Amino acid sequence: MKLNIKATTIDLTPEIRGYIEKRLEKIERFIDALEEKPVVRVEVGKTTLHHESGSVYRAEIQVYYLSKVLRAVSEAEDLYAAVDKAQEEILEEITTRKELRQTMLRRGGRFIKDTLRRFYR
Repeated sequence: MKLNIKATTIDLTPEIRGYIEKRLEKIERFIDALEEKPVVRVEVGKTTLHHESGSVYRAEIQVYYLSKVLRAVSEAEDLYAAVDKAQEEILEEITTRKELRQTMLRRGGRFIKDTLRRFYR
């Protein structure tokens, strides 16, 4: 997995980078190793410079995988909470896509099997 991390309006400290890398390790478990390696782009930062309360921090995760772009955006009062929410959303998106793909493969296999049965009856 190729990981690109970008920080806007905040400094990207080693602690923040380490936390993001740790949270996004789960993505590799959900993606098949036999297929192409995904490219993951993460952007974290503040939405505005003058607000100090409310949903100030923003995290955006984009996964480029199998010629698709999966995207999750979240805003929260804490940077780490925003990263957690975005990570949960992107994992849900990945599992949904994976289940849909497996369903399509099964449906195609079932069609081929039914077609072959017609010839051998």
